[in-house]
Amino acid sequence: MRHHAGHSGHLSGDVHTRLGEEIPRPFFGLVRPWVPLFVSTGLFLAAACGPPIQASLTIGNADVDVNADAGTITVRRGDEVVWRSAASDWGQKKGSVFYDMQFGMFDIQEDQAAFRFADRLEIKDADDDAIRFSFFDAEDLVGEGVVEGRPGDQLGLTITTAKGDQQILNTPCASDHHFIGLGAQSADVDHRGQVVPLWVSEQGIGKSDSDELPTVWQLLGRRHTTHAPMPMMVRSDAVAVVVDTSAFARFDLCATDVDVTSLEVWEDTLRLTLVVEDTVLAAQQALVAQQGRTRLLAPYTFAPWNDAIFSEQNVRDFAAFLRDNEIPSSVIWSEDWRGGQNAGELYRLDEDWRLDRDVYPTYEDMAADLKADGFAHQVYFNTFVTEGGDVFDEVTSAKLDVRRSSGEPYLFTGADREFSPTALLDLTNPAAITLMKEDHLKEALRLGARGWMADYAEWMPVDDAVLSSGEDPALVHNRYAVDWARINREAVSEAGLLDEVVLFSRSGHFGSPKVVDVFWAGDQRTSFQVDDGLPTIIPLGIGTAVTGFDVYAHDIAGYQSTTNDPANKELFFRWTELGAFSPVMRTHHGTHARFNHNLQSDDESTAHWKRYAEIHTRLYPYLRALHLAAAAGAKVNGVAVGAVVGNVAGPLPLWVPMPLLHPKDDAVWAVRDQVYLGPSLLVAPVVTEGEVRRDITLPAGRFVPFAMPGAEVGTLGISTTAFVGPDVVTVNAARGEIPVLMPAGGIVPMTAQAAQTLLVADGMADLRSTEGDRVVVIALGASGSFVEESGARYELKGTGTTLPAGVDAEGGVDVVGNAILTEDGYTLTLSGHPTTRNIRLIFR
Repeated sequence: MRHHAGHSGHLSGDVHTRLGEEIPRPFFGLVRPWVPLFVSTGLFLAAACGPPIQASLTIGNADVDVNADAGTITVRRGDEVVWRSAASDWGQKKGSVFYDMQFGMFDIQEDQAAFRFADRLEIKDADDDAIRFSFFDAEDLVGEGVVEGRPGDQLGLTITTAKGDQQILNTPCASDHHFIGLGAQSADVDHRGQVVPLWVSEQGIGKSDSDELPTVWQLLGRRHTTHAPMPMMVRSDAVAVVVDTSAFARFDLCATDVDVTSLEVWEDTLRLTLVVEDTVLAAQQALVAQQGRTRLLAPYTFAPWNDAIFSEQNVRDFAAFLRDNEIPSSVIWSEDWRGGQNAGELYRLDEDWRLDRDVYPTYEDMAADLKADGFAHQVYFNTFVTEGGDVFDEVTSAKLDVRRSSGEPYLFTGADREFSPTALLDLTNPAAITLMKEDHLKEALRLGARGWMADYAEWMPVDDAVLSSGEDPALVHNRYAVDWARINREAVSEAGLLDEVVLFSRSGHFGSPKVVDVFWAGDQRTSFQVDDGLPTIIPLGIGTAVTGFDVYAHDIAGYQSTTNDPANKELFFRWTELGAFSPVMRTHHGTHARFNHNLQSDDESTAHWKRYAEIHTRLYPYLRALHLAAAAGAKVNGVAVGAVVGNVAGPLPLWVPMPLLHPKDDAVWAVRDQVYLGPSLLVAPVVTEGEVRRDITLPAGRFVPFAMPGAEVGTLGISTTAFVGPDVVTVNAARGEIPVLMPAGGIVPMTAQAAQTLLVADGMADLRSTEGDRVVVIALGASGSFVEESGARYELKGTGTTLPAGVDAEGGVDVVGNAILTEDGYTLTLSGHPTTRNIRLIFR
């Protein structure tokens, strides 16, 4: 992709002044020294015979100053400048773009015409709510803008071009700025020094290390190729930047010019929200609140989901295998419910939309039997309309698909014909939406399905595409992913089944978090390869967590084996370990379903899976309360559920990027292989093949090993040795073990035993198994608290680190019901618990 270097004179005056320092205000443009000035309503200085010269507003934490003489828009937090753009930092042009799409991958060719930058700014008017202004180039009006408040008391800046359909806005880049977010990005966590194009696309089979167009661009991904780009980020100075657009966007983060951040949008209107807060975490929380949170999901979300395919009998046999071996699971999902067939080493899904009665002859009975045994059954949908499929004639004859300008269906196909000619449902057509929802999504619910993979949504074409709504396909392309998730949500809501159904999606864009239940990482390689294998799972999770996707999943142990070997035993073990400490623990059969190593491959693999499935399920009290807090800020008796660790509180994504909790520790911003599960579990998986040790980057503070259930004697999981950061420590991590640490003040409640299911269904009217006895791990050294969904509370006050008297070899003390333990330097109070509850407290 070709990046416009743009205008080199980004700011008048001292262009290299760091944000956070006072910047001189040079005078240029129309200077009128003869006009007397006066203060009007305390908001602006006005010219006696014309429009105001200077206007100011306070919006939340942001003080905004628009100065016509200086030609600048300046945003301050107190005395610190956090944003500054001069008239000469805004440019627009009439762009010429060609989009070529094959297999969901895009070659986007743009002209090299330069942006036309403004040279002055004039304030039109200002009041208590907004400042309106115009951009000029010489005497030519080139843009109109407004600064105003947005929901959540955030600062909004809207600029509309008068001449073009693409625009760019620059602001200084401080030397200590870090940038996290931008959605599902697999290559970077801190995006400083990168030019990041934001366009929904297939991720590719493997990835190159740049954004240059590779020879086989139809298959190979590029550095920033992603199915869920999000035009928003959080800076290390506690400022979040959100661009509300469905158009192509590009964020240049101090790459082309180390002193400049550039935001480029291929749309005639730029809608920018600046979230100015006091902490990085507060900025992220406000960013999420501004676009909408993930809804509260059914409890069974937090027990393992297992894949089973090939036939109804095979699904039934697999369910029996799980229950016979007492392996926790609440979901079985079958991607081939619409049919599938072997194609050499591959197992290909049929692209029908309806249930395949040859593969699942008594689906309704199977779904009911599974439900009675504690499994929600999930299926699969996408919006492809394949020639020869069961809805092709119906959809295309009614013109419910995306069309070409000739009026014919827009068909995708491969030169070798291995990819059958395929149309795409037009989600701007109300009749197409009705067909999908009423005849297919709701039909799956009527048959007994309780969720599905809402797949794809990256293939919306642009070149020569015509939509029912008449909209510009270039503005619908990214939105198509959001619309697809929304339609799925609407179908479930209209059926009255939101409490029972959980959906999962891999594609997204602005607005997705409020309509996506579970976001999954896509189709990674079944390998340890750093471009697109296991090592990319944490970066993808971090970028999506920052931008509002609270509940995250990934395919254990990968999906794509087209250009690499199927999953081996080591990969399955390592991916399972990480899966247990992910919000959702879910398997997938992969492209080479009969060749990938899985939990039934041998007895050791079954035992390994069972152990980690039990750990994941036992974490339910911890995960459920955190999800409640993130989804709705739910309260029990007026007290917010969830965790407080030290000074960290409030709704958090279930996977928490380290910079949100340790923003002052510079080293954590770029860490790709560590993430928090909630605020109390620092997860550091082994993602390199053959390794049995790894380094852990610790921020400042005391960290202790999590008491890992089932850990071998002598491993990190039962050690009480503390680490003190900032430091890099090396720990052992034999195959089968995953390093997990707790920060001081962390509290992790677990069930004493693993429930076999968390599904609330007929015959299982409650979750009594999760309300029984507890094992609670407590990291000493700082204050902290945890409140469960039931209101049961654990509160640690003080900084002492001495283990209580009478602890056993594990560091454990047993109590019943509510209790107060007072030791040297700290007090632990348990309240709100059933009086008969046995609670094992493990101190670290």
